[in-house]
Amino acid sequence: KVLTKRHQIENILESRAAALCTRIEEEVSVHPIFAKTVQSSMLRWSLLTVVCEKTYQSTSCHDTIKFLIEANPHALFWRWDEYEPKDVIHSIAKSHGVLLPWIAERYPWVFEHKSCRKAPPHLELVRKYANGQCVASVVRRFYELYPQGLLQQDKLMRGGFPLQYSLKGWEECDADLFIWMAQQAPAAMAHKENSGTTVLHSACMSLSSSVDPDVIVPINLCTENMVRICRFLVSERPGLVRTKGRGGRGLPVHYLGRRCNRILVQEVLLLLLKEFPQSIEVKASGFLPKLSNVPFIQEVAPLVKQESEVQQEKEWLLPAAANFLACTRSLDFAKVGEVFENWVTQRTSVVLKSIQEQIGEIRLSFQGDDVDSSDDEEDGEEDEQAWLSEEDGSENEENNESEYSSDENEENNE
Repeated sequence: KVLTKRHQIENILESRAAALCTRIEEEVSVHPIFAKTVQSSMLRWSLLTVVCEKTYQSTSCHDTIKFLIEANPHALFWRWDEYEPKDVIHSIAKSHGVLLPWIAERYPWVFEHKSCRKAPPHLELVRKYANGQCVASVVRRFYELYPQGLLQQDKLMRGGFPLQYSLKGWEECDADLFIWMAQQAPAAMAHKENSGTTVLHSACMSLSSSVDPDVIVPINLCTENMVRICRFLVSERPGLVRTKGRGGRGLPVHYLGRRCNRILVQEVLLLLLKEFPQSIEVKASGFLPKLSNVPFIQEVAPLVKQESEVQQEKEWLLPAAANFLACTRSLDFAKVGEVFENWVTQRTSVVLKSIQEQIGEIRLSFQGDDVDSSDDEEDGEEDEQAWLSEEDGSENEENNESEYSSDENEENNE
């Protein structure tokens, strides 16, 4: 009944919004000066402001918004709230973000305005996408028209580039869109936030996030999409695996330790361990598990190390076997060289297969449903707050802050 009533109200508002827009278009067509006029009250609203603010997310008003922008594009920068300075372009990004590609195509200079450079409105578009309020095609279309936006960030909030915002929502990010954005702006992958964390941290947090079964539509971010993103980041920026967050936030792999029962988490965790086996010795804060104490890691870590050693041996022996075979052929001992080459290939293949089978058996033994750990999560959050409070009050934190600032300056200079 509540949903039915809500739909009825939405239909009424939609019809009234359409009627308002029709009236505005008729009046402006007769009196074009109305598009360049503001109300003389404290808020100083223009007609464009009225349509954007009073028809929140109404798709029937998009044509009217376009009509008013064409009549006076400079109205996009008119600020209408004395107490909360905000111009119309940011209102459009918040309520009608689907129009940003249209604006970027016809008025690209808008996003070079100082107001947009200081607080890029297109970041709101990515926020909407990350929370399921916008489709990936709209985001991609905008950055195809305005590619420099991929390396813009909010100078006030310092939340990172659009690549970072794409992983900060309640919906999973499309891997194709994420990879495309990263390829267009590779520097965004190496960005560190104020906490010292990276996009790989965010992806690992999503993989290990809890699923609340009590909500109408449970949100599950542990998906193949997120695994693809992690694989891409490790292949393109392997240094991210070794990047430790500030304030005891640890490595990306630390965020996977509590969900080793999940198949996809196991897959990414093994990938990170292979890239950086020493990660199990890296310490994190009290709200993150100690990797050396995680049962799954205790069993697979020695096998991962052994597999890495065999791979290195294979990489050394195969070229040696090829050289030996070339030498024996010139000395009429070709069969000796072939035997040695076959022995190298067979030996390493057999050993690697055995290791992979053992890892597969361990993975299978740990797989299962998530344990209801709401109490543990609450305790973990309290531990995190206590840890971070201690860190904020220590001299070490101040030293880390200065080191982080200098590192960031170096990255910006690059």
